[in-house]
Amino acid sequence: FEGGGLIGGNYTAGTGATINFHKGAFSAGDAPLSGAGTIEFTGDNLTLSNNVVPSLKMLTGNVILGPLFQGGSITNLSLAGSVLLGNYNITGVYNCAGPTKGNLTVASGGLMNWTGGDAVGSLIISTNGVLDFGGAIFLDAAVTNYGTINWTNGDVNMAYTVSSAGPVVIEPGAVWNIQCDDYFSTYFAPGYPVNSNAYIMNLGTVRKTANTGVTQIGYNGSYAVLFKNFGTMEADKGILNLEGGYQDSGAGRLAFAPAGLAGTNYGTINFASKPTLSAGLNLSLLTRNGFQYSAGQTFQVLSFAPATNWLSCLSGLDLE
Repeated sequence: FEGGGLIGGNYTAGTGATINFHKGAFSAGDAPLSGAGTIEFTGDNLTLSNNVVPSLKMLTGNVILGPLFQGGSITNLSLAGSVLLGNYNITGVYNCAGPTKGNLTVASGGLMNWTGGDAVGSLIISTNGVLDFGGAIFLDAAVTNYGTINWTNGDVNMAYTVSSAGPVVIEPGAVWNIQCDDYFSTYFAPGYPVNSNAYIMNLGTVRKTANTGVTQIGYNGSYAVLFKNFGTMEADKGILNLEGGYQDSGAGRLAFAPAGLAGTNYGTINFASKPTLSAGLNLSLLTRNGFQYSAGQTFQVLSFAPATNWLSCLSGLDLE
């Protein structure tokens, strides 16, 4: 179908057959779709007025939600590659495998599973809202997190099509869990400060909780994403490698935790370049999984480029 129009009536795709809404602007009512074949939208625009169309695969093109869609917010929507176009609230589950263009808010109790594509606009995660992302992610949006972000796998590239993309802000009480050994960088060199919003501002907690390899913030020093720490950066496993620079106002804290009972599996933070400190570095060792520290034990938890007067900048190292 190449002329657009209303997807209404009955459509049945037999075994091996494909029905393709290919070109034009379509709107969807409650058309029943059936059959063992494939029914797909790959056209220009598709407006969903009230709900999704069962069995319709939305693969490319733009999807626009009407004001009464699922009662006025996203409660259950999955896009396999189409662009979600517009500003919406997510109160249920949104499974996103393609681009978004607009402003999205993950409400309290909402969940956005983002497995690929480019986000343009803004993304807000409310208190008790969750963003899970993994896959090939392109971030051309500003992100504000009041809830929980889980980075499960895949590389993240900022400023892919929008040079002013960013920043990522983790608000007080919010958490960003890093569960992978991948990189978070700009798409083009050199990154920050040429891309002035290519930074992460942490007022809450950013922690690496899984995998024993290296997570890079910035990439090889040439695709810089600056990390500004006013909260807690915690390494429970593996290495957090800060390739794009680090700023600490004096209110920030670096925390480390043995992840096994033997106390041998713990995280490390590495400064690839000399950090910018307003005061000093406040360090903490945390108790996890029942492990008890013993006198004389040592843990190499911090590494950095050669610099002078480093020891005078360190404080803390308390047990919590």
